[in-house]
Amino acid sequence: MILPQVTGHFAQDHFSAFVIRPAVPGKPDVYSGREISVRYGSYSNLKAAFRLFKYARTNRDYVFHAFNTGPFFLLILRIAGVRHLIYSIHGTQYWKNGRQKFILKNLWRCAISNDFRITSNSVFSGDVFRREVFSGNTVSLLYNPVDGTLFKPAEGRARMPVPSRIVYCGRLDKGKNLDEWIRVAGEILKEFPDTLFEIYGDGAEYESVRDSIARNGQGDSIFLRGYTANPEQVFREADLLLFLSRQESFGNVVVESILCGTPVIAGDIPSMREIFRNYPEFLVGLDGNVGQAVINKLKDLELLNRKCEEARQEFLERFSPEKHFEKLNDLYSVIQGQ
Repeated sequence: MILPQVTGHFAQDHFSAFVIRPAVPGKPDVYSGREISVRYGSYSNLKAAFRLFKYARTNRDYVFHAFNTGPFFLLILRIAGVRHLIYSIHGTQYWKNGRQKFILKNLWRCAISNDFRITSNSVFSGDVFRREVFSGNTVSLLYNPVDGTLFKPAEGRARMPVPSRIVYCGRLDKGKNLDEWIRVAGEILKEFPDTLFEIYGDGAEYESVRDSIARNGQGDSIFLRGYTANPEQVFREADLLLFLSRQESFGNVVVESILCGTPVIAGDIPSMREIFRNYPEFLVGLDGNVGQAVINKLKDLELLNRKCEEARQEFLERFSPEKHFEKLNDLYSVIQGQ
């Protein structure tokens, strides 16, 4: 979602986009309604590489901003002669085994030029990239922008001292730890039997999550809602966002929830620790009795509500679009001057 925001902010400049994979029918298109030229690659890596090479070669004198592109396609951009490039990291998983590590790490070395500028969406993701992938370039911190005018509290809503609606919002992938989320929901129900649980999102684990809910006999308390185009409404109406993911480079949803005035309980992993660096009250360890740790925090939901108000003021500045685009504008200006 960040690239469309970039094109909207720098409206005075000319933008075009190359999307490596074709648009999926029936899935949201983030470029829909935007006045920019969009070209697509292919599901075939070779065809996508050929089309990207042609596109990059034709436009090689322009500034390229690549988001989370793997080393193969980044190498294509370098071979095509692209000189002005910003590479933005939005992940921390680069390979699955030793063989992939050997191949991909060497491919990264070939793909990255000293002239390329690299950004990361958290200190954590930048550290992982430099430690595990490539340490030859400086990595600049560029937090994801979160719109505080969209993600804002519901007017006149009074926060309750006990939870009645707990939600998850995000991709349904393995690293999101949703089996544990469902198990913890069952423990919460024993302490707070009137609580409603909702899971919003889509992804590869959709059927697995659905089956896990049914297997545990929780179909009358945990509801799988699917993709939502209005997450801000979900957050405003919830009493808590429960987010127990084990793998996050940043975690937009926890920031969005706080901006909507809804407290969060998140797993104590590096990216969440970075976001909530001044608010450890929102974190729980993911080892040991997670369910009891969550319940203990829910017993003092009023404290989480108060801390949410404090965190919201800080997040409005730290993760503001204005701060993001100010830094990005500086990067564009520097790289255009090379």
